[in-house]
Amino acid sequence: MQKNYLKKFSYKSAIKFHGHNGPLLALGYRAGTHAVQILKPKGIMDLECVVETKVEKPWTCVIDGIQSSTHCTLGKCNLKLKPVNENKTLFSFKNLKTQKILKLKLRPEIFTKSKKFEDLEQGADWVLKTPFNRLFI
Repeated sequence: MQKNYLKKFSYKSAIKFHGHNGPLLALGYRAGTHAVQILKPKGIMDLECVVETKVEKPWTCVIDGIQSSTHCTLGKCNLKLKPVNENKTLFSFKNLKTQKILKLKLRPEIFTKSKKFEDLEQGADWVLKTPFNRLFI
Protein backbone atom coordinates (compact mmCIF):
# COMPACT_ATOMS: atom_id res chain seq x y z
CA MET A 1 0.00 0.00 0.00
CA GLN A 2 1.39 3.37 -1.04
CA LYS A 3 1.48 6.07 1.62
CA ASN A 4 0.06 9.49 0.84
CA TYR A 5 3.02 11.86 0.76
CA LEU A 6 1.03 14.79 -0.60
CA LYS A 7 1.15 16.82 2.59
CA LYS A 8 2.37 20.24 1.52
CA PHE A 9 5.68 21.50 2.86
CA SER A 10 5.29 24.63 4.91
CA TYR A 11 6.97 27.74 3.59
CA LYS A 12 9.37 27.45 6.52
CA SER A 13 10.34 23.97 5.26
CA ALA A 14 10.83 25.41 1.76
CA ILE A 15 13.29 27.93 3.22
CA LYS A 16 15.20 25.12 4.95
CA PHE A 17 15.28 23.11 1.71
CA HIS A 18 16.48 26.07 -0.35
CA GLY A 19 18.95 27.33 2.24
CA HIS A 20 17.63 30.86 2.66
CA ASN A 21 14.52 32.98 2.27
CA GLY A 22 14.03 35.14 -0.79
CA PRO A 23 11.46 36.57 -3.20
CA LEU A 24 12.09 34.10 -6.04
CA LEU A 25 11.68 31.12 -3.71
CA ALA A 26 8.42 32.69 -2.52
CA LEU A 27 7.23 33.22 -6.10
CA GLY A 28 7.82 29.57 -6.99
CA TYR A 29 6.11 28.46 -3.79
CA ARG A 30 3.08 30.67 -4.47
CA ALA A 31 2.79 29.42 -8.08
CA GLY A 32 3.02 25.78 -7.01
CA THR A 33 0.56 26.15 -4.15
CA HIS A 34 -1.93 27.77 -6.51
CA ALA A 35 -1.49 24.98 -9.08
CA VAL A 36 -2.13 22.30 -6.45
CA GLN A 37 -5.29 24.11 -5.30
CA ILE A 38 -6.61 24.39 -8.86
CA LEU A 39 -5.52 21.05 -10.34
CA LYS A 40 -6.02 18.91 -7.20
CA PRO A 41 -3.49 16.11 -7.74
CA LYS A 42 -4.17 12.97 -5.69
CA GLY A 43 -0.77 11.27 -5.94
CA ILE A 44 2.86 12.35 -6.09
CA MET A 45 3.08 11.57 -9.82
CA ASP A 46 -0.23 13.17 -10.87
CA LEU A 47 1.18 16.64 -11.41
CA GLU A 48 3.78 17.70 -13.95
CA CYS A 49 5.43 21.11 -14.17
CA VAL A 50 7.54 22.76 -16.84
CA VAL A 51 9.40 25.89 -15.74
CA GLU A 52 10.55 28.20 -18.51
CA THR A 53 13.12 30.62 -17.17
CA LYS A 54 16.70 31.80 -17.44
CA VAL A 55 19.07 29.16 -16.12
CA GLU A 56 20.95 31.43 -13.75
CA LYS A 57 20.52 32.72 -10.22
CA PRO A 58 18.30 34.20 -8.94
CA TRP A 59 15.83 33.09 -11.65
CA THR A 60 16.28 29.40 -10.87
CA CYS A 61 15.38 29.90 -7.21
CA VAL A 62 11.73 29.57 -8.27
CA ILE A 63 12.41 25.88 -8.94
CA ASP A 64 12.96 25.11 -5.27
CA GLY A 65 9.68 26.86 -4.47
CA ILE A 66 7.93 24.67 -7.05
CA GLN A 67 9.53 21.49 -5.70
CA SER A 68 8.54 22.38 -2.12
CA SER A 69 4.92 23.21 -2.90
CA THR A 70 3.98 20.64 -5.57
CA HIS A 71 6.10 17.51 -5.02
CA CYS A 72 7.19 17.88 -8.65
CA THR A 73 10.91 17.24 -8.61
CA LEU A 74 13.78 16.96 -11.03
CA GLY A 75 14.57 13.56 -9.53
CA LYS A 76 11.11 12.11 -10.30
CA CYS A 77 11.22 13.74 -13.76
CA ASN A 78 7.84 15.42 -13.26
CA LEU A 79 9.57 18.79 -13.11
CA LYS A 80 11.26 19.94 -16.27
CA LEU A 81 13.33 23.04 -16.91
CA LYS A 82 13.11 24.78 -20.27
CA PRO A 83 15.87 27.39 -20.58
CA VAL A 84 14.94 30.72 -22.17
CA ASN A 85 17.13 33.72 -22.95
CA GLU A 86 14.52 36.31 -22.13
CA ASN A 87 13.76 37.84 -18.76
CA LYS A 88 10.55 35.90 -18.35
CA THR A 89 9.29 33.02 -16.26
CA LEU A 90 6.42 30.77 -17.25
CA PHE A 91 5.05 27.83 -15.28
CA SER A 92 3.00 25.14 -17.05
CA PHE A 93 1.28 22.66 -14.75
CA LYS A 94 -0.62 19.60 -15.90
CA ASN A 95 -2.66 17.10 -13.92
CA LEU A 96 -1.76 13.88 -15.75
CA LYS A 97 -4.89 12.08 -14.49
CA THR A 98 -7.45 14.72 -15.52
CA GLN A 99 -5.41 16.34 -18.34
CA LYS A 100 -6.24 19.80 -16.92
CA ILE A 101 -3.58 22.43 -17.56
CA LEU A 102 -2.74 25.65 -15.75
CA LYS A 103 -0.26 28.18 -17.14
CA LEU A 104 1.07 31.02 -15.02
CA LYS A 105 3.29 33.78 -16.30
CA LEU A 106 5.25 35.90 -13.86
CA ARG A 107 4.42 39.53 -14.52
CA PRO A 108 7.61 41.14 -15.92
CA GLU A 109 7.62 43.97 -13.41
CA ILE A 110 7.53 41.54 -10.47
CA PHE A 111 11.01 40.18 -11.09
CA THR A 112 12.36 43.72 -11.42
CA LYS A 113 10.65 44.75 -8.18
CA SER A 114 11.77 41.62 -6.31
CA LYS A 115 15.43 42.31 -7.23
CA LYS A 116 15.23 45.82 -5.74
CA PHE A 117 14.88 44.54 -2.18
CA GLU A 118 18.21 44.72 -0.40
CA ASP A 119 16.82 42.48 2.32
CA LEU A 120 15.81 39.12 0.77
CA GLU A 121 13.44 38.30 3.64
CA GLN A 122 11.65 41.61 3.16
CA GLY A 123 11.29 40.78 -0.55
CA ALA A 124 9.89 37.34 0.26
CA ASP A 125 7.41 38.85 2.75
CA TRP A 126 6.27 41.25 0.04
CA VAL A 127 5.71 38.34 -2.40
CA LEU A 128 3.82 36.31 0.21
CA LYS A 129 1.50 39.24 1.04
CA THR A 130 0.87 40.51 -2.50
CA PRO A 131 -2.43 39.38 -4.07
CA PHE A 132 -1.82 36.46 -6.43
CA ASN A 133 -3.23 38.21 -9.53
CA ARG A 134 -0.71 41.03 -9.09
CA LEU A 135 2.16 38.54 -9.33
CA PHE A 136 1.00 36.26 -12.15
CA ILE A 137 -0.98 36.39 -15.37
